[in-house]
Amino acid sequence: MRNTIIEELFDQRHENVTSEQDIPISEWPRFPSFDELALEEQDLPSEEELLIQKIRRHMVYNLCGYLLYSRKYLLKCEDCLNTLETSLELLPPDFYEAIATNRKDRGGLKYCIKKMFDLFIIVEEAYRAEVELGKLNILDWFERSMETLGVLVKENKFNPTICCNTHRKELVGKLVLEYLIIRNYLETKKWLKNSVNNQSQNHCVNKLK
Repeated sequence: MRNTIIEELFDQRHENVTSEQDIPISEWPRFPSFDELALEEQDLPSEEELLIQKIRRHMVYNLCGYLLYSRKYLLKCEDCLNTLETSLELLPPDFYEAIATNRKDRGGLKYCIKKMFDLFIIVEEAYRAEVELGKLNILDWFERSMETLGVLVKENKFNPTICCNTHRKELVGKLVLEYLIIRNYLETKKWLKNSVNNQSQNHCVNKLK
């Protein structure tokens, strides 16, 4: 019986099948050259770039947890909160960002659901794109973030299913804005620190002259 099924499977004939000999050479599939493959290899991120990406993703996850902690006055709806906050045990076992957070948890850290994390990864990328263009206004960051999310939703590439149906439209925008306010605070601290360090270095150099 088993042999009969296998024979029938491999013995099927389709009238519309064309052999390779009947296909013109110009229509044969094109395979990349060695040089093209080498260029693709160069485009792959280095180990340092991969490490930076991992650190940034971990930072976003921590900021999501801080957002849940510091902006809890926005999250009065239990249904909304259930789509945002979770426990480590309920997250995927291979979710690196949550595992990294757990390593430094001494009690009290918040764990966000992966859907929330995915949304704020998009917001973080939009924020960085604006900063690289020299735009340092929170409203610019907010507009870029919401436009990016809107395009992805329209193209069915992302579905922001955080927050309940009643509060989603209002609350997602508020959480994005609050994230960017926190992000601006952290970035400003970094800029000020770098500025002070540069001034100190210049002062030392001037003393040596």
